Amino acid sequence: MRDKRIERRLRSAAKKDTPDLKDEIKASSTYQDHMEEAHQKRIPKRAPSFGLRYVYAATVVVLLLVVAFLLPFGEDIETSVYLDINPGIRLDLDGDDVVKGLAPTNDDGEQFLQTIADTRGFTLDDAIDQIVDEAIGQGFLSDETPFIVYDVVGEDESHRGRVLGKLEERLPEAAQGRVEGFAIMRGVAGDETPEEAARARDHGMSVMRLRLVEHIFAETDDFDFDDLQDLPVQDLREIMEDKGIPEPHPGPPDGVPGPPDGAGPPW
Repeated sequence: MRDKRIERRLRSAAKKDTPDLKDEIKASSTYQDHMEEAHQKRIPKRAPSFGLRYVYAATVVVLLLVVAFLLPFGEDIETSVYLDINPGIRLDLDGDDVVKGLAPTNDDGEQFLQTIADTRGFTLDDAIDQIVDEAIGQGFLSDETPFIVYDVVGEDESHRGRVLGKLEERLPEAAQGRVEGFAIMRGVAGDETPEEAARARDHGMSVMRLRLVEHIFAETDDFDFDDLQDLPVQDLREIMEDKGIPEPHPGPPDGVPGPPDGAGPPW
């Protein structure tokens, strides 16, 4: 009996005085790190919730739209308007008659476009107002030089005819009361050959003006080409009237009225 009591006391003392090795190991930082790592490996990766997937998809769509907006749109050019005021320029229009492209057709046209507001995105009427206003302000259109040579080029005959009608109405309106004797004359633009383009560059003129000069030169022997190339359009027009030289362009498409009275040549 005495031996058993002694044995129980010894065991009780051993429990109080001997540290629990397992608890000590579990309390160590190394053990805790290993257990955390093992715990993370056992946790399955959750698929994004429906809400998160929606947010991700919406973000991708927005990014694609932003990229698409920043990239240049397709040209969608249907008709081109050619103007020669000495500066020669071309306006490329879409099917809604909005200017999508703007380009010079001679050296003066290049300098002219550098000094005016960019009319891309303008309607044809607003672009014409801007161009005529700048041409008057810079002295290209004046009482001494009151002519504009123009033409419209495009594969769609209906659209070409509509733009031609707008142009022949808007040009005189834009210059009304500002240029005495203002008039317009239809030229011939488009389908230029490399040889024509080279000759026009050599003479510092647009292809449309070159064709007008060559047309007069071919119809009369009274003038040298060099004499004609430096004349303003109104002088070229007077020569054509005096010599009975027909207009270089056969006239507007069927169903398209000519320019208003006094604003251009009779068809």
